[in-house]
Amino acid sequence: MIVPLVGMLLPWVLDPLLGLLPWPPLPENLFHQPPSMFLSAFWLGHPGGAWIHGSVFHNLVLVCGGMLLGSILARRQQAGRDPLPWSIVWLAVAGIAAVLLGLAWWFGFHAVPTGAAPGWKTGLREALAGYVGSEQRFRWDNAWAYWALATLSGIAVIALARRIWPPERAAQPPGTGLILPLGRHSLLAFGVGNIVLNLVPLSWAFPVPAGIACTLVYLAAMIAGMWWYDRRQARRRAAQRAAVSPSGN
Repeated sequence: MIVPLVGMLLPWVLDPLLGLLPWPPLPENLFHQPPSMFLSAFWLGHPGGAWIHGSVFHNLVLVCGGMLLGSILARRQQAGRDPLPWSIVWLAVAGIAAVLLGLAWWFGFHAVPTGAAPGWKTGLREALAGYVGSEQRFRWDNAWAYWALATLSGIAVIALARRIWPPERAAQPPGTGLILPLGRHSLLAFGVGNIVLNLVPLSWAFPVPAGIACTLVYLAAMIAGMWWYDRRQARRRAAQRAAVSPSGN
């Protein structure tokens, strides 16, 4: 439990120190940056802007956050307690609300873009756009807000799903035959999904209704792909069992 907690907090302790180092300036064209600069930004998030996605170092927050949650659940289960009570759900939701309010306050009083009119302010909408919008500047900047919201959102979704349908129930939840393969192959779905999203040009900007429609179509395609892969793996396992069973000889 100590190791994932340390790993979860380490990026926020070391990141300000890394920012004090004399990093080389970014070239005008990022495609002309030296490999050492790209690799440094990819692994450590510095120099900022050389790698426009979350660094491996900062992603430790999510990885170690999941390890910490698993450790807590295992300890509670071993003690005969409910691993994920409703209080965990509400704490996670309250944490998300606190982060969003903090973002609204910060952007309302501090984030003034270049050339803005006097008294210009942003609010919660701009803060949300920085998290889930096409710019995703929180993720690109490795901002604490992105990782805090991602971690708390993950805990809330896991806790809520467990409360709605505890894993102790042997029966499969009704109407989930298409969705369950996402859980069985979550790492594959995450990897394929991120690769596809990173291949989408940043210049593609859609109105909100079209963006929501594209998101739903993309989600449906991912669910269908994982369902096909799950069925394919099941048929392969069945064929292997038939090949080694006495009746299959």
